[in-house]
Amino acid sequence: MSNIVAIPELSILEWVDGLLRNTGEYVPGPIDILKVNDFLNLRLHDYDLREIKKEVAPGEQLELRGILDINEKAVILDINEPNLHRKLFSNGHEIGHYVLPTHREILYQCSELDMKQSTHDIMEIEANQFSAHLLFKGTLFQEYTRDFHEAASTTVSHIASQFETSLTSTCRRFIESTHLPAAMLVLNKDMEGSVWVAYTVVSDEMRKRYFSSIGSVGEAEELFANAMAATALEPHTFKVTIKYGGENSHLFKCEFFNNTYQAIGLITPVL
Repeated sequence: MSNIVAIPELSILEWVDGLLRNTGEYVPGPIDILKVNDFLNLRLHDYDLREIKKEVAPGEQLELRGILDINEKAVILDINEPNLHRKLFSNGHEIGHYVLPTHREILYQCSELDMKQSTHDIMEIEANQFSAHLLFKGTLFQEYTRDFHEAASTTVSHIASQFETSLTSTCRRFIESTHLPAAMLVLNKDMEGSVWVAYTVVSDEMRKRYFSSIGSVGEAEELFANAMAATALEPHTFKVTIKYGGENSHLFKCEFFNNTYQAIGLITPVL
């Protein structure tokens, strides 16, 4: 099979907006994803996907959270997944495979296990993009957040409650969409107690004014501990001077909170 041609994210967004409008879901508030399944005639099933994981070769790991049976027009989700946000995202991911034309064409021809790794990787990225846009109501999210004039943890908490999305995904989506200068810093902690920066997200305006990447803004273990004792409504807050672009520096406000297993930092300039 020839290599797949990647779909521009803007085109994926257009597919999502069209689907939202056709299902009456292009309105503020949480996605009623079952309406989307019904509109597409995609039946939804729960199944113990660990039984399928057992078929993977020894030494290999295959993390399955959802499967699209395109011939039976069914989405199969892992009955063992306790996180409802992940389960919702997995459903949106499989819907993306079903809706995007190049994905449908390929999946009618072969299974995911038969396709080239490069094709599989591209399709997974695109399905993730589709699901993220779907859960945050496509371009409606940008319209909804345009009126927010402060990038704060309370803002993130409010938006998450309106869309019924996780704090982590909401914070990331807000920073990717906002016209405000802001950055997100996520810390992980392993079983041995070591803490490290998992990833960062920087808004376009932050890149223009200050920096395009950020390291830690303090002692990682202490930040993690303080974040785990805080909430998005009552974050661990402090100010720190960050150097950037050689000799430049600026004072930034840092708000740390948690999603029960990660520390999330929201960094904004003090103006």
